[in-house]
Amino acid sequence: MLTKICDVLPHFKPSHLYEKGSEYEIYHLSSAFKRRTTRKRFNNFIQPYDLSTLRSTGFTGGFIYMIFVVLDFFINPEAFTQIAIIRLLLVTPLSLITLFLTYIKPFNEKNNASQWLGITILTIGQLGHFVMGTLPGVHEFYILVSTIVLLIVGNNLMPTRFWLAFYVNLLYLIFFQITLFVHLSADYTTIIYQNFILVSVMFVSLHACYLRERNKCLLFVEFDIANKRKKELEAVNKIQEELLSSLDYKNKELEQFAFVISHDLKSPLRVISGLSSLIQRKEYEKISPQSREDFDMIKDQVLQMGAMIEGVLEYSRIGRKDGNDKAVDIVPILESIALSTGKQDDVSIDFPKNIPSLKGSTIRFKQVFQNLINNAIKYNDKPHCKISIAAKVQEDFVQFSIQDNGPGIRPEYAERIFRLFQTLQSKEKNSTGVGLAIVKKIIDFYEGKIYLDTHFEEGARFCFTLPIYHDNSISTEINPEIHVPLHANE
Repeated sequence: MLTKICDVLPHFKPSHLYEKGSEYEIYHLSSAFKRRTTRKRFNNFIQPYDLSTLRSTGFTGGFIYMIFVVLDFFINPEAFTQIAIIRLLLVTPLSLITLFLTYIKPFNEKNNASQWLGITILTIGQLGHFVMGTLPGVHEFYILVSTIVLLIVGNNLMPTRFWLAFYVNLLYLIFFQITLFVHLSADYTTIIYQNFILVSVMFVSLHACYLRERNKCLLFVEFDIANKRKKELEAVNKIQEELLSSLDYKNKELEQFAFVISHDLKSPLRVISGLSSLIQRKEYEKISPQSREDFDMIKDQVLQMGAMIEGVLEYSRIGRKDGNDKAVDIVPILESIALSTGKQDDVSIDFPKNIPSLKGSTIRFKQVFQNLINNAIKYNDKPHCKISIAAKVQEDFVQFSIQDNGPGIRPEYAERIFRLFQTLQSKEKNSTGVGLAIVKKIIDFYEGKIYLDTHFEEGARFCFTLPIYHDNSISTEINPEIHVPLHANE
């Protein structure tokens, strides 16, 4: 766990630890966090690392003691038997007890408990060395060497916290002075020399312990901040999932509502249409010309209302993913539309023959072109309606333009025409105001864009983009049979 965090440690700013009032503010000399909650999280963070270190130190300490036994045979031959017995009675039980206690509560869960366990074992070992140092025949530097070894083990090998190691080192120093003055009766030169060596080693080892403690703090802060951000992200994701679920539920309700309302609206329309047909067969010739005109207007409005209801239903279905997105060849679609309108002698449609395939639904793309072409034909005021379609590839999209030679659309209506039920000819042409709204919704669904080119003055030109189907076997070069410059509105 710590190794992974080390990868991002160079990007962390240690100054965050020193900010007064910060959650991670620490005491400078002890490297301890000031806030209790932060200290608790820090202890939980380093507990697995400290436990494994304590266990490995138990094995290392046993190995070091075995080396001491061999050295005692050569250095202290007179007291070898007593020292060996003390080591066997002291070291072996302590090593086994240490390993056993690290697997039970509270030592394997609470960091403070495992810290005091390590210090207790070191203290017992240090006292044992002081006792062995007072035996007759022991070398005068024996107590110094053994104390230095245990200091290095406690300060650097074991996961001892700096503030705890500092006070324990002071205690060992006091015991060391008592042993030198009382038991060994060493001369002042030896005492000063040994104290200089011991204090130097103590300072260096405590400094290393302090740096290790600060590195742990830095690692913890980086980990804690990342963990908080992860929890925040999880909370945001959960809220998003709930919102998406709620939105999906609302969409289904709206869809169901649209079907129900359309059914309820169609029922009276069917009754009105049936009664109108009945009156037309029986009474149409008997009523006055003005009444006939009003009667025909009623029939036209019924048909227009039916078309609007169908348009609303179609508009509500567009937002659903049908899972049928595939490569769609636009040329056959345009040929089909041109064939259906080709029966009219006053209409001509021109388009390139090698448009790249699009990614999406054939039915929806046909709706786009069908609605735009039908609008161009419906509102054309010229004797001969000319419709030109151009296309060009733009990265992941194909940009189309459909232009006609009709009356055009004024620039101030460029946005309004794409709104639902908005039409510029409310009383003529049986316009429902749904066609262009459906076109825009389909294009938006496929992350494309559509706009009216207000710079085109010879009619109306609609420019829009649809996603291209990427396939190396399909050429993206378009034969410019008809070249119409495409540009966005300024």
